[in-house]
Amino acid sequence: MNCNKSLLDRGYSAWIKGFLTLFIILGHDIVFTVPLNEYGAMSFFYLFHIQGFFILPFLYGVDANPYTFGRIKDTLIRFYWPYGVLVTVMMLGVSYSRFSAITWEGLVRLYLFCDAASIKQMCGIQIFWFLPSMLMTVLLKELYYRANSFVRFLLFMASIVLMIATVYANTSYQAQSINTCVMHHLPFGMGYAVQMLAMGVVFRAWVSFIEKTRGYKFAFIVSACGFVVCSLLYWKYVARLIGSSDLNVVYAILQNVTPVLFMVMLVSALNLLRLNMGNSMVVKLGHRSLYVYLISPFIGYITYFVCAYFNGMYWWIGLLLWPVIAFTAYCGSFLIKGKVEQMLFPRNLYALIQVLKVK
Repeated sequence: MNCNKSLLDRGYSAWIKGFLTLFIILGHDIVFTVPLNEYGAMSFFYLFHIQGFFILPFLYGVDANPYTFGRIKDTLIRFYWPYGVLVTVMMLGVSYSRFSAITWEGLVRLYLFCDAASIKQMCGIQIFWFLPSMLMTVLLKELYYRANSFVRFLLFMASIVLMIATVYANTSYQAQSINTCVMHHLPFGMGYAVQMLAMGVVFRAWVSFIEKTRGYKFAFIVSACGFVVCSLLYWKYVARLIGSSDLNVVYAILQNVTPVLFMVMLVSALNLLRLNMGNSMVVKLGHRSLYVYLISPFIGYITYFVCAYFNGMYWWIGLLLWPVIAFTAYCGSFLIKGKVEQMLFPRNLYALIQVLKVK
C-alpha cells in the first residue's frame, strides 16, 4: 500500500469540499429544516456531509518526510489556535448576558475536551467543535500510515470498537448516557476523530483499488445504489422517528456506512466525467470552505429571524434562500484576509510568530 501518493486531484478535492459545504449550508438553513422537522431533513444531511470532510484528507496520503515534533506543533497551531481564539471571543461576547455560565469546569471542558455540548453552553453555538476534531483526525491519520502493522491494527480496531459502542449506545438511555460520558472525557474531540479513522482507511483503500483497476464506472454504480439504499432505510426507519426520540440504532449504523458510499460515489463520478473545474463556483466555494462553514450559520440565523417575523417559515422559501446564504457567506469570507487571516488561521507556528511580532 503506497501511503505517500495522493489519490485525488486538487481541483476535484476543492470541488468536493465546495459540494459538501453546500449541504452543510442547507443543513444550517433553519427556514428550510424547521418546516421539514417531521421528515428529518436536517438529520438526513448528517448521514454524510460532515463526515465527508473528515475522511477526505485520507485520500491525500502522507508525504515521505518524517512527521517531526516541529510538524506536530504546526498542525496544532493550524487547527487549535483558531479554535482557541474563536471560542474565547464568542465566550466573552455572550458572557455579558449570562456571565454565571462561565465556570472553571466549563473552561476546562471548553479548552481541553472541546465537546459540542460544552462549546454550546459556553459560546452559545457549537460549530467550533469541527476544528479540534479535525486536528485529532489529521494526527491519527499521520500516526496510522507511519506506524507498523501492529499499531495500525490496534488503531483500526479501536475505531471499530468505538463505532460499535456508538451504535450500542442507541439501544437504551443508560447505554447512551455511558457512551456520552466517555466521549465527553476524550480530549480535543478525539472520540469523533477515532470513529472517522476506520471510515477514512476504508475509503482510501477502496479508492486505491478503484484507481488500480480503473473501475470507476462499476464503483459509481455500486456506491450510488448503496447510497440510495441507505437513503431509503433512513426514510423508512429514521425520518419520522428522529424528532421524537434520541435513540435510533438504524441511524447510528447508517452514519458509519453512508459517508464512505457517498464519497466514493463523488470521486468515481468526477473521474468519469473529467470536467474542467477551473472557474467553477463550487470549486471557489471549496477553497473558502472553512471560512464559509464558520460564517454561514450566522447568516442562516438572520434569515430565520427575518422569515419568522414576516411569517415566511416555509421550506420552499428556505430552499430559495440556500444559494443566497451560500453566496453571502462566500463573499463574507473575503473579509478574512491579510493580517486578520494570518492572525486567526496561521498555516504553521513560524507564520503565527511572525504576525505576532511587534514591529
